[in-house]
Order: sequence, then structure tokens, then C-alpha cells
Amino acid sequence: MAIAFVQASHNQEQYSTSQGMPLAFASAVGAGNCLVTVVIGKKSPNPFQAGNTTTEGTQDMDTNTPAPVFSNGAGVTTGWAVGSTFKSIDAKTAAGTLFTDESKPDFGADYPAIYVARKTGAAAGETVLVNSAYKGPQTSPSQDVNGAAGVSIFQSGVNAVALEFSGVTGVITEQHRLTTANPAVGGASTLGGSGNVQIAVGYMKNANTFAASTGWTVAYADKCASGQDHFVVAYKNLSGADQGSFSNPLGYEMAVTTLNLT
Repeated sequence: MAIAFVQASHNQEQYSTSQGMPLAFASAVGAGNCLVTVVIGKKSPNPFQAGNTTTEGTQDMDTNTPAPVFSNGAGVTTGWAVGSTFKSIDAKTAAGTLFTDESKPDFGADYPAIYVARKTGAAAGETVLVNSAYKGPQTSPSQDVNGAAGVSIFQSGVNAVALEFSGVTGVITEQHRLTTANPAVGGASTLGGSGNVQIAVGYMKNANTFAASTGWTVAYADKCASGQDHFVVAYKNLSGADQGSFSNPLGYEMAVTTLNLT
């Protein structure tokens, strides 16, 4: 059975709540289908110090900063896996250059982040719930051990895009990269093959001069909940290996995350 895009859902919160942000699809989700949810927001280091960066793709603002919690509409997290995480976008990727070896915030002193979660074998009619507020003191890393209940993980809002695919039966592979190239690509050109579907998430700070490359279909594109940062979520039915790519004519720094479905 070929992999096929079915539908997308989007929601946005200005301020996260402990009840979570729901994403409901226009049509009922098919039993056994794959759900992929992309969360994009800006993290604040407060009350924590910004953490040291290591290598591209494993940047971490702070080990105490939790990921959003993904679940079905009833809050059941079973089956959801957080794969790609791209925290502190625009962080330094090499030691010994300017300032310190800590992450670099954007102009609002926040740290943009991308999270990609997925669930195979969805229940018929399933909806998605994204909880991006601290639950309160718990054992890390499920939620921060010091975070007060109800305080938002993200500053000034968060976007979430949920995608439904049918026919996903195999391994899901991920990669991501910071780049200033044109086209801006998400990683090695050997990812995926004929019959696979690839999802690409592009994020650019304070600009909207990029678009999905030729052959890619935009599932959702928007400006972030606050500021001028823009993002695009696109997918492509592959005839061979690809990287997940976006046109970047001005050569601005972009974050690109690529998810391959088989």
C-alpha cells in the first residue's frame, strides 16, 4: 500500500495552558494511520541558564527544559514518540569563537525550537492534544523538576501542525540542520527512497523569503505566534532519496528538519 497524505490540522496558542491545545481534523482519522505533529515555539531560558551547545542536530538549551507532551484528545500519551527535537535554533555550533559556547537567542531573547512527534496505528477518529505547559515539579525529563504548574514552556505562543498519512508501515528516520545555503536542505542526500514520503519543516527567523522547493507540497505555512519568524511544513512523495529542501534566495540562516516515512 502506497503512503498517502490524508489531511492536516493547525492550531495556535498565545499562552499555553495546562489543559493543552487540541488539534481536530476536518474528517475522521482513519484507523491504523500515522499522525505526525510539528510544534514550533520560542523557549525562554528563565529561570534556567542557557545550556552549552554540542554538535549540530543535538543542540540543547538546557537539560531541564522539557518537551511538549503529545497525546490523543483524551490526554493518553500511549503510542506517541518525540523524535526530532531542534532546540536553541541559531545556536553556536563550534566552540572557541565569539562570546561563550552557549546558545544564541533571537532578538527577543528567546530560543526558537522545533519538535516533531509521531504516532503509528492511530485509532479511528483520533484527535491530537499538545500540552506545552509545565505540569509542576516532577521527575525529569518528563517535565521539569522545578517548573511551576501551568507556566508555559514557550514564550509568546506556540504553533502546532498535525498531519495524517495512510500506508505507513516501516521505519521513520529523522535528521536536521542549520544552513545558509540555497536550497536549504535538512541533511544527507541519501535519506529515503522510491515510495517513501518525506516531511520537511523549514524555519527562518525574522523573514519570509523562503518557500518549499519544486516537487514539494505545502501542508501548512504561517508566521509564528509572535514576531516575524516564519515556518513551512511540506511533504513529498519520493521517487528516490531526498533531503527536504527549501528555496533560500537571500541565504538567510534556516533550520530544516526532515522526517522520512516508509
